[in-house]
Amino acid sequence: MKLLYNILFFILGYLAQDLSHYMTNESTYQSSYISQNSQNLIKHFTEHTYYLLPLIITSSIKYETFYYNIFLYKLSGILPMIFVYTTDYLISKGHIVYPWDFREYKIIKKNYSNIYYIASLFIISYFTDYKIFLISTSFIHYIQYIYVYYYRSSIDYNKFKRDVIFYKFLSLAQLYSLYISTFTSFSCFYNNLLSIIIIISSNILSGYSAYLLGIDGCYFGIELGYVNKNKNYVSKFPYGYIPHPMILSQCIALYSMNNNLLFYNNWPFLIYFHILFYIIHMIQEHFDIYKFNKLPI
Repeated sequence: MKLLYNILFFILGYLAQDLSHYMTNESTYQSSYISQNSQNLIKHFTEHTYYLLPLIITSSIKYETFYYNIFLYKLSGILPMIFVYTTDYLISKGHIVYPWDFREYKIIKKNYSNIYYIASLFIISYFTDYKIFLISTSFIHYIQYIYVYYYRSSIDYNKFKRDVIFYKFLSLAQLYSLYISTFTSFSCFYNNLLSIIIIISSNILSGYSAYLLGIDGCYFGIELGYVNKNKNYVSKFPYGYIPHPMILSQCIALYSMNNNLLFYNNWPFLIYFHILFYIIHMIQEHFDIYKFNKLPI
């Protein structure tokens, strides 16, 4: 239609909508912020209009350049979510609370940063590619290790332990799910039997090492001053026999997973990045690289 006709139909539709609300004695959402003489009237009106965009685009626009362009179509669906995250979570608070941020002065009683982070990634990856969710959640716990080990003050220790366990579980759950999904027949299992034995043995050794240290010992309780170093000293095998047994056994297990060629061909980058982060943190621990000072505010 011509532009003039579009404008007329828009005005007619707007008036007809108001009339229907009047006849049914139902207030409009727009009247909720206009009648209050809100100082943020323009902001509310802009948000109100903007949130309707994906619905309008889906229901009315049929132009081939947009409707049949998968990228643009998916992008239109996640734009409102990005808009909300930017305005309500970044601008209003003045900062983004990243999942690896444990500074005490940013901690509140009810902190939903993990939920925001995971939900946002899930929505984005749902409309685009699973790899976004996989990459963005697989290495968070390594960043937490490096971050907290380096900055040893102003740390919310309980939040750190809770989050690092959550992201490590999420990371390993995805990793081993992808690995197991490649076994489609008994021959696949038989051909990778040796590497499977190594993976299981390495994980048992890593788990036993963690058991000897205890949860606080594993997660820098000694370095952060929550655990007495002398009382928590462990001399049993593998400690004293194998350097950094938890990290090295995990690296061996991870490297053995790449012997499964189908898994390696599907996810060639995944194992190497896991090992890379482990090695970076192992070097940090071995040479005791940290900075004992207050975090910048």
